[in-house]
Amino acid sequence: MARRSMMVSAVFVACAFLVVAAVVLVHSNTSSSDSSEAVEMLDPNLGSSGSGLDFGLSIPDPTLSSSQVKRLEKFEATRKKLLRVIRNLEGRMAGVGRPTVEIRVALPGVKGPVGPKGPPGKLGVAGVQGVMGAPGPIGALGPQGASGAPGVQGPPGPQGQPGRRGAPGSEGIRGPRGQRGDRGRRGPAGRPGVVGPRGTQGAPGPRGDLGRVGAPGTRGKEGAVGPIGPPPLAPGTMTGIIVNVMNGGTLTGVNVQLLRGGQVVSNIPVSSTGAYSARLDPGEYVLQGSAPGFITFHRTITVTSGVTTYDRTLMSPSLSTGQLRIVLTWNRRISDLDLHLDTPSGCSVGWNNKVCRSAVADADLDVDDTNGDGPETITVSRLEPGTYKVFVHRYSAGDFLSSDATVRIFFPSGDVREYHLGADGNMHDGNFWDVATIDGATGNLFGPVMEGTSWANVPGTPATFSSISTSQSGLNVWAASSNVVYRRTGITDADKMGTAWTTVTGVSAVGVAASDLGVWVWDEAGNINARTGVTASNPEGVSWVPVPKPDGALAGVSFDGANAVATNTDGLVWWRAGIVPTNPIGTRWFQVPGRMTYASVYSSALWGVRHGKIYRRVGTETAPPAGTGWDEIPGLAARISVSNGIVWTVSDEGLVFFRQGITATDRAGSSWGQLPDPQRVKQISGGNGVVWGLDTSDSPVFRRGVARTA
Repeated sequence: MARRSMMVSAVFVACAFLVVAAVVLVHSNTSSSDSSEAVEMLDPNLGSSGSGLDFGLSIPDPTLSSSQVKRLEKFEATRKKLLRVIRNLEGRMAGVGRPTVEIRVALPGVKGPVGPKGPPGKLGVAGVQGVMGAPGPIGALGPQGASGAPGVQGPPGPQGQPGRRGAPGSEGIRGPRGQRGDRGRRGPAGRPGVVGPRGTQGAPGPRGDLGRVGAPGTRGKEGAVGPIGPPPLAPGTMTGIIVNVMNGGTLTGVNVQLLRGGQVVSNIPVSSTGAYSARLDPGEYVLQGSAPGFITFHRTITVTSGVTTYDRTLMSPSLSTGQLRIVLTWNRRISDLDLHLDTPSGCSVGWNNKVCRSAVADADLDVDDTNGDGPETITVSRLEPGTYKVFVHRYSAGDFLSSDATVRIFFPSGDVREYHLGADGNMHDGNFWDVATIDGATGNLFGPVMEGTSWANVPGTPATFSSISTSQSGLNVWAASSNVVYRRTGITDADKMGTAWTTVTGVSAVGVAASDLGVWVWDEAGNINARTGVTASNPEGVSWVPVPKPDGALAGVSFDGANAVATNTDGLVWWRAGIVPTNPIGTRWFQVPGRMTYASVYSSALWGVRHGKIYRRVGTETAPPAGTGWDEIPGLAARISVSNGIVWTVSDEGLVFFRQGITATDRAGSSWGQLPDPQRVKQISGGNGVVWGLDTSDSPVFRRGVARTA
């Protein structure tokens, strides 16, 4: 009995396992609602109807994949094996009083409606892990993975072969001009040059001592009477009047003397009306006057045979340190010119405001002249730091340049600085003359030189010249080319370059020296001609007049309208005496001691160049025009030009320099400045606000905005 029970239990367990396995298999590939269908697939005789064992499952028809079909086929084979086992067991239990085990397999009937979803069953015990199936097919290539972190840097490899040399880069932008470096130390002396050719025979040596007196010779026959010589030159007359600049009245009690060669040749008495007069041999003299409480004056005058020379001499009361006196005079061609002084504090002294007072400075208009001649006087009794500006205004109608306007500035030292309209300062608008600027802190005249704009090429024909020169005003420019004389036309205050060149016929020339009052030219043979009748309204002048040439072969001439200096090829320097408006060619040449290759004159300033060194003639202010000696000025130059208070030099390399620091008390200046442009020139000539020159190709060049200011 117990054995039968075990067999029944074994059959039941086998059937149950078969059903559960089928359900689990199908459920793993289908939804839970498809579980009952898996039981029917185990055997077609199993179903919801029929006899035998009924599990009560209703399984709908599934839609299976090919893999699911293969798996069910395996379970079908297993099911058949189990059925054979069951039948074998049933045979063994036959006739043992066993209960009948009936297995019914219901054929599939008509599919009924899906019943409601039952509650989930309890989670079954996990089955035994099956045997690992065969590996499935290789799946499609997945997306590329993210880049890994960089590895640790390996050791450096061996050095490679050098690459090919690259092409040179393009030139960089030129940097700003650096500051001028300090002057280098003088280099060692060069090697001696080769021996030059034999020089010309020197001048005869000094006369030897006289020999012994010989025995008297026999008396010769009496010679024929010679021709009668020319009569001696008639004396000239020098007359004048001494004027007190403080009131315009005459001054008495003045000791007037005439000096020649530094020696007093005459004492001239002064009348009670301040007048003096003397008859003198023709020639040049220095007129000197002194009086207690007044500054001693010195003036150069020329006495011409049979001519009366008139001089209006101005005397100023003495000044103390920190004081100045400014005096304006002119001729009667204009009735009224006005002197003005702008002070650092902003106050302006003139006819419309005669007094400027402040806590630290005083300035007064002492005399206002409205009917010609002058003087018109301003006294600064206390200077204040800052810049004083002296200027003149043309109040009445008339030709300003023909007024012979002159401004004199008196200093406590007794020095007197003269300014002449057309030669000094800057005239503009036809009515104003900017005379000078004064540094109130030092009482010095002039200031640094304004370098002006850049150089410009001058258009026109001819394109090259042998010489070029501008007047002091910058309004009259002359040049020479191929022995032809030219003048620049179209020059105005607004356009000082002008428009074209025009020929001036009558003479041939290789060199020119221009001023606002005349022009001197010279040819290859050293013949000099002066252009007369030159005025502001007629800058071309009227005619040529020959000027006797000095001794020796002429090298060059400098002319400022009132003074002329010439140099010859032996280096001798000659000054032309007696140049006055009524005698524009002067009376004679006299030699200035010393030798210069080139020399340039402006007012009482005489500068020269010899063997590349620069010199200034001293003593020309108190002993004009010869002066007392030459002082060497540090620097090197090949050419030199003096105009409008500015000294210009040109180096052997063509660089242009100007002298800084020239004042009324330091006429030598303090240092050299250099124009910053790379322009090279061979020759230079300065005027009011401009500089003209010839470049290394002899073409004319021009520079604006050049001036000396405070």
